Amino acid sequence: MTYEERLRVLDLPTLVYRRIRGDLINTYKFIHGVYDLESPFDLIEETRTRGHSLRIKRKTSKSNRRAHFFSVRVIPWWNSLPETVVVSPSINCFKERLDRLMRKHKVYFDFRALDNPHKLEMTVT
Repeated sequence: MTYEERLRVLDLPTLVYRRIRGDLINTYKFIHGVYDLESPFDLIEETRTRGHSLRIKRKTSKSNRRAHFFSVRVIPWWNSLPETVVVSPSINCFKERLDRLMRKHKVYFDFRALDNPHKLEMTVT
């Protein structure tokens, strides 16, 4: 069996998905004040935003050095989540809603779904 087939049979997500999930959980903790540290994110404070009310501003950079930093790589994923997921009342509720949503995403069983991390397809299939 191929790697993807084994993941489907065992109902296990890819390592890529688990990294994204961990990043999103840490982002939730920063934005909702679970951590006592200063948040590395700047929220968009517009009242008319597409998406949800807790969108994060993407900081521009002339170099590609920061492309794989946590505070940069998580922004497209976080901003693509629906309002019901990001405003979850608890961390466990956030995890359940995130897993239910992302289970339909192709990255859940296919580790090659993100061959080019700068061109993410954020739609759930």
